[in-house]
Amino acid sequence: MASEHHQNTGKKNLLKIGDLAQLTGVLPVTLRAWERRYGLLRPHRTVKGHRLYHQSDVKRVRQICKWIESGISLSNIRRLIDGGQPNQPPAEYQSQLIALAQGLRYVSLRQQMNSLFKERPLIGLLDELWPLVMEWPDSAMKRASHALFIQELARQLTRYHWSRHIPKKQLILVGSLPLLFRQALIAILAQHYLVMDLGENITASEIHLASQVLDGIPVLCGELESRRKEWHHIGPFMRFSEIEEYLRSEAAAI
Repeated sequence: MASEHHQNTGKKNLLKIGDLAQLTGVLPVTLRAWERRYGLLRPHRTVKGHRLYHQSDVKRVRQICKWIESGISLSNIRRLIDGGQPNQPPAEYQSQLIALAQGLRYVSLRQQMNSLFKERPLIGLLDELWPLVMEWPDSAMKRASHALFIQELARQLTRYHWSRHIPKKQLILVGSLPLLFRQALIAILAQHYLVMDLGENITASEIHLASQVLDGIPVLCGELESRRKEWHHIGPFMRFSEIEEYLRSEAAAI
């Protein structure tokens, strides 16, 4: 009887995810992402699968928020929670990548990029690398070193895409986008979806047929975005500009 009373008392002190969200100001969808993707939270699960949190999780979430505000990435926060040291700051590894590319040290550049793609969340990493895509520092080997960097980044994105598990839902990418941006987008989407890239020169009838065969949702990019109204009778589509909203709605449903 005493043991049963202790268990019931313990359960009463546990918080539902909505309660934790209200106490910390962090949305439930974010709390779930911190748990699933980064292992920052380890809630208790009921028989029906509902998440329950301890009072100590309130303190943990608030500490995570402070670390984020100070500029520490979520992957580094996991290291801090586990008692490890955070990864090197972006400015430091950016300088290393530039130096390796300018020295045409391709093997070392690949090794450094391999480590970055393993240790850091993809979206955050691309936010940190993209300025180097858009603007490369002057040097005697500016064009050659920039081309080498972009080549390796493209290789990493392709490798990342095909290393993901194959999800059930499919997106069909059609229309024009700059090549490297296209590869980055596919890698990001591949974290949650099977992405089929059918290129730029594709007709409305081909898009419709592909969506039926693949049972996927077409994502219209470039000029195809403005032509969506012409094809409303064919079936459901999604514009490139709607991807972020779509991903948020999908995450909220998890």
